[in-house]
Amino acid sequence: MEIVAVETVRDRPVWHLRFRVPGGIVGFAVDDLFERWVDTVTLASLRHEQTIHEGRCRRHTVFDIYPNRATFTKHGGAETTSASRPFDDGSFLYFVRTVSLEVGHRLDIPDYFMPAT
Repeated sequence: MEIVAVETVRDRPVWHLRFRVPGGIVGFAVDDLFERWVDTVTLASLRHEQTIHEGRCRRHTVFDIYPNRATFTKHGGAETTSASRPFDDGSFLYFVRTVSLEVGHRLDIPDYFMPAT
């Protein structure tokens, strides 16, 4: 897990985050790559890319996320409803580190960029 650089997405400064998951067992290799572009102020996700190599499974998925419209697209397709402060799995890890958590108290954060998931 690393912060690759500060870049710009849609005129906003973002952290480019990269998570690589290599491994596997004999006969089944895994080399997954998850890249995220996260707003440096709000920690909202603006783009999320997944490159999955698990055994024979190969998949590349690109999500563009638009917090100002509370929508996202998959592979540039139709816009789907999202959250106004959308997090993907990676940006959420960075966000939750900024929250004061108390033992025994529940905290709901309903801001995953794909609300139906």
